[in-house]
Amino acid sequence: MNKQLISRGLFCLIASAAVIGCSKEPQARSLQSDVRNGRTYTFEAVQADSYPASADGTKTVIENETAVYWSPNDSVNIFYGTTACGKFVGTNTTASAKTSFNGTFDTFDGNINIGAEDPGFWGVYPYRQDAVCYGSSVSVVVPAVQTAMEGTFAPDLFPAIAKSSGLSLAFYNVCGGIMFTVSQSGITSVTFKGSNGEKIAGTAKVGIDSNGKPLVSSFTGGATEITVNAPDGTSFKPGAKYYIVAYPAILSNGFSLTFNKMLTRGTFSSSSSVSIKRSVFAKLEGKDV
Repeated sequence: MNKQLISRGLFCLIASAAVIGCSKEPQARSLQSDVRNGRTYTFEAVQADSYPASADGTKTVIENETAVYWSPNDSVNIFYGTTACGKFVGTNTTASAKTSFNGTFDTFDGNINIGAEDPGFWGVYPYRQDAVCYGSSVSVVVPAVQTAMEGTFAPDLFPAIAKSSGLSLAFYNVCGGIMFTVSQSGITSVTFKGSNGEKIAGTAKVGIDSNGKPLVSSFTGGATEITVNAPDGTSFKPGAKYYIVAYPAILSNGFSLTFNKMLTRGTFSSSSSVSIKRSVFAKLEGKDV
């Protein structure tokens, strides 16, 4: 996904009823023949939480500052219950607030039972071949080593998930993080960590809370620090905005931000309790001096 300046919002995937073939009454639809015949299914991506608060239908991730758009070839995992249905790929050719995702239920072998016993669909962005659905949660990965992009974050870095008992999937951001700038030239990487060993990256199981929003339930391979490398092996541009993506966490004893040069390093630290909040980026500007 790609970020642009716009008002705040979130996106959702809505399965096309005309394509899926559901009706108003609960029913069962066998997908076995569709799997054999390679039938393509289409999901449309639009925003969720604040729709239609943003007139052009965009999803923001930083209050009053940044919106996230679907980038060309963005892709998502779709699960039905715990079964992987396949990879669904966006059809937009430019950064867009809305897109369609096409794919086939290539590994599915069963029925869609719309109604009270329906296990429902899970959606996970970005697509990962090793993604798993556990029934009450899905696997999500936030890399402990990230590569910066000026004014945005790297493709496939900012995960989102959805869960629905029907055919409409509302996607919500899993992570938040830090927006930072530097004042000095020559800084090649920045390392962020909590002072109490909090897990802020790695592989996690993420479920849905009572409000329908993502909640990290446990870590299967957590990391306590994140290093962001400057783009293309160079150094960060003074004054430019860069982003660190991290899981939500309460950093009870504060945090540190270490600025690394080729031969030297400097650290900014705070002992105050702070929180990394879902879908929000805290600002740390010019803390290298």
